[in-house]
Amino acid sequence: MREWEPFNSNNDHEDPWNFRSSDAADRRTRRRPEQHDAEADHVIGSCDDGAPRHQSTPAPRPPQKRQSRGGKIFIIIIIIVAALAGMGTSLMELFSDLRHEEEPPTRYVDDSEFENSEEYPPDDFSYDIDPWAEGDDEDIQPADESTDEVQPSNIERYTGDAAFELTLSSNEGLTPLSYQDIYEALLPSVVTITVYNDYSGAYASGVILSEDGFILTNQHVTGGEDFAQVTTWDNVSYPALLVGEDPNSDLAVLKIEATGLTPAVFGDSAELRVGDESFAIGNPISVNYRGTFTNGIISTASRSVTMNGYPMTLIQTTTALNSGNSGGPLIDIYGHVVGIVNMKIMSSSITVEGLGFAIPSVTARKVANTLIASGEVEHPMIGITCYAVSTADPAGYGADGLMVASVMAGSDAEAQGVQVDDIITAVDGRQVRIVEDVTGYIREKHVGDEITVTIYREGEGLIDITFRLSEQNDLR
Repeated sequence: MREWEPFNSNNDHEDPWNFRSSDAADRRTRRRPEQHDAEADHVIGSCDDGAPRHQSTPAPRPPQKRQSRGGKIFIIIIIIVAALAGMGTSLMELFSDLRHEEEPPTRYVDDSEFENSEEYPPDDFSYDIDPWAEGDDEDIQPADESTDEVQPSNIERYTGDAAFELTLSSNEGLTPLSYQDIYEALLPSVVTITVYNDYSGAYASGVILSEDGFILTNQHVTGGEDFAQVTTWDNVSYPALLVGEDPNSDLAVLKIEATGLTPAVFGDSAELRVGDESFAIGNPISVNYRGTFTNGIISTASRSVTMNGYPMTLIQTTTALNSGNSGGPLIDIYGHVVGIVNMKIMSSSITVEGLGFAIPSVTARKVANTLIASGEVEHPMIGITCYAVSTADPAGYGADGLMVASVMAGSDAEAQGVQVDDIITAVDGRQVRIVEDVTGYIREKHVGDEITVTIYREGEGLIDITFRLSEQNDLR
C-alpha cells in the first residue's frame, strides 16, 4: 500500500494523506462538528379562555369608568401567556438552528503545523489510475506513472556491526492457524514508524527482522525524510538510523538500539497459490487504528506493476489495505510474513475494490540481506520489455514464449542484436512461458553476468544471443 494512506482521493498520484504535496489544499483536515441532541420539548403553557368574569349589579347611578379586580388579573394573564409564547418560539428556533447547524468550513493545514508535532498523516500509499483512452473503460493503465520522483532518505546512516541474515521458512507440513493465533503471534513483530523533517512528517508500519532491532519497511516511507522513530506494540519508542534503502524494490532497513524484540517469521512467497488466505496488520488511516487486523485472499501471486517508473513483480491481494499500512506485513495462514505491503490501486473515474499489493518475501529477503551487508543493492536486468505469446493464439505467433516489445537503449541486449518482435523461448536453456520465468531467474544473477537467450525470429527460426546483464538504474 504507498500511503502515509489510506484513503480515497482522486487526484493524480495523490491520496488524502499525501502530506508531501506542495498544494495546501491536499493537506486539509476536516473536523467533525459535535452533535447537539437537545430537543425543543418545552411546555409553553396555556390558560382558560373562558375564565368566569366578575358580574356586577348595575347601580341606579351612571356607570363609572372602573375595572374590576378580576379584569386586571385577566389582562395580566394575557400578557404572561403572550410573553411565554414569544419566548417559546425563540427557543424552538434556537434549538432548530442547533440541530441543523452547518458543518464548519474545511480547515487548511500549513506544513508548519507538523513541525515538532507527534501527530502526522499516513504515508503516500494509493496509486491512482484513469482510463487510458476516453470511452474505453476496459483498457486501464497507470496514469503518468513515471512522474513521481523517488527521493533519497536523509536519515542518519547506521555504521555499526550488521551481523544478520534473513531466512525464509517453508509451510510444508504445517497446520493452519486460527485468525486469533495469527494476530497474537504477529502483533509484537509489527511496529509504527514515524518519519519527519523540519516541515512535515508522516507515519507507516514496519516489521521486526531481528531481536536487536533491524526493521524492514518501504523506501517510499523513508525517502526525503530527515529523522525516523520506531514505536513497538507496547508503546516503547526508539530513534532509528537508516541501514540502507532501495527505491527499485521500494524497501528500506532501519536500525534501533534495542534487545529482546520479537522478530517475525518470514515464509516463502514462492509457495503462495491464488486463493490462499492472507492477512495484514498495520496502522491504517490513523495511529488511532494501530494494530488493525484485516484478511482477504491472494488474487495473483506474481503481478507485474510499475511504481514510480520502476517495474516490480508484486503479490496482489484482496486484503483490506490503507495508507498507514505501508511497510507492514502480508501474512499467510501459517503466521508467516510472505510480503511487505507497499501500494494499492484506486481510480478517479471508476470504482476499484480489493486491489492491494505487497513485495514478495523472496524479494524482501534478498534486498534486506544485501542492504544489511553493504547498504546498497544492484539490479541486474536484460534491458527489454516483453509479454507472453502462444502458437495457439489466433494472431499466429511462430513460437511459445515472450514477445519482445521494446529494447532499452544502452543495454548490452541491444548491442548484441536483440530486436523488437523477437520471441524469447529459453534463457540459459531453461524454457520460458511467462515473464516471471525470466525475472525470477535474473533475480539471482549479478550485474555483468552473461546469459544466453534462445530467440525465434520470423524468417530466421531459432537463434542464440549472449549478452551481459545491465544495471537497471543505468538504463532509466
